[in-house]
Amino acid sequence: MFVTLAYIAFFLVCSWAIFRINQKSHSLSKSVFIAIFLGAVIGLSLHLIAADDSKTVIGWYNVIGNGYVNLLKLVAVPLIFISILSAINKLENSAGIGKMSLTIVGCMLCLVMIAGFIGLLTAHVLGLDASAYVHMQSTLTADDVSKTAAISLPKLMTSLIPTNIFLDLTGARSVSVIGIVIFTLLAGVALLKVKQDAPQEGEKLSAGINAIQIWV
Repeated sequence: MFVTLAYIAFFLVCSWAIFRINQKSHSLSKSVFIAIFLGAVIGLSLHLIAADDSKTVIGWYNVIGNGYVNLLKLVAVPLIFISILSAINKLENSAGIGKMSLTIVGCMLCLVMIAGFIGLLTAHVLGLDASAYVHMQSTLTADDVSKTAAISLPKLMTSLIPTNIFLDLTGARSVSVIGIVIFTLLAGVALLKVKQDAPQEGEKLSAGINAIQIWV
């Protein structure tokens, strides 16, 4: 119990120190690298010194660690939506939306490719395979496999188009983020049309979007 309390206290002291460093330097990258180093030191010492209490200590650490990750997930969707809409709001006309759309989709595809490459490289270097998931095969039926294999490219492209934006905002679909991007681009086109046809209402919408971006 004493070891657990000591590690929790040390963790809180390190967190407070990183917070103070970030306040003085205003450098997020510097704070992140210091936190990674301190996390490695704490983890290594926990493994070498207090292996018996590691599960309890990690359980308490996860309150902050997993809580922080959950908050990042929480803000991701509003941030994607308002950032794209705010960028479109700054355009004078809809001519630049096509280029912006291609850039956004291209960046998303590049990120997916990079993530996939890192995953494949890590699996190759560490010698990982699917043997650990053999027990999951019993949950898959032939019907499930046939449905997955039957998805054609046109059907896949159609599935990207959102039918319920509120459903996509919950992240219920595997392509929810793409659906949100498509909806936001369409909402941006409508916003520019409103600003052109009804300037007064358009200015109110524009001011509201700028305020929401600052808020988020």
